[in-house]
Amino acid sequence: MKKIMLAIALFGCSFAAQAEGYFHLTKKNGGAKGFDKIDQRTDAEGNTEMSCKGPGETTAEFVSPPDSPDKTDYNKIIRYVDKAIAGGKRSGKGVVEGREVHWKGSDASNYELTVAARQDKK
Repeated sequence: MKKIMLAIALFGCSFAAQAEGYFHLTKKNGGAKGFDKIDQRTDAEGNTEMSCKGPGETTAEFVSPPDSPDKTDYNKIIRYVDKAIAGGKRSGKGVVEGREVHWKGSDASNYELTVAARQDKK
């Protein structure tokens, strides 16, 4: 029984020690109410790509966000950048939700956002 508990504890620690992947969002030609097509892919390393294209009625936010050991709110990051761009800051970088972010675009319906991978602190 002790060996099983130790194995479970070590297995859980191995997940906690992994780096969290990057997040990259591309928005192109959205409409006033959102986008027509949203694609999301997460690879085995935890890197997530999301692309939003064409005018439609779907908000560019996650219904099911990528796994985040520290519970990063990716939708909050997206909303932060949307507001920054709407306020005239078409490009920028900073820290949001404890993550380093970089963005560049022309408006809230046309930009690229990268959230850097998080490396665990030891």
